Amino acid sequence: MWHPKSTFYYDTPIRQFSSNALADIIIDLERQGIEVLLVGVHEQLKYLMKAIVIIGEYIKEEHLFENFSAALLWINQQNEGE
Repeated sequence: MWHPKSTFYYDTPIRQFSSNALADIIIDLERQGIEVLLVGVHEQLKYLMKAIVIIGEYIKEEHLFENFSAALLWINQQNEGE
């Protein structure tokens, strides 16, 4: 099981490129006023995205969901308030 204090395995060039590409997409969407929700994010990617401040600055912790049902529930709750 991966642990944040263990060796950071998300460091191969392909994975790093993918993480950077995902970060660029998220930043672009947020700048356009599109609220980004992430579902089922692997712990390694979550750790990396926190390290480069994507989670926290561009994506709120409450916008991370374990499964799609939880994300839909959150969306429905947000829409009830409008």
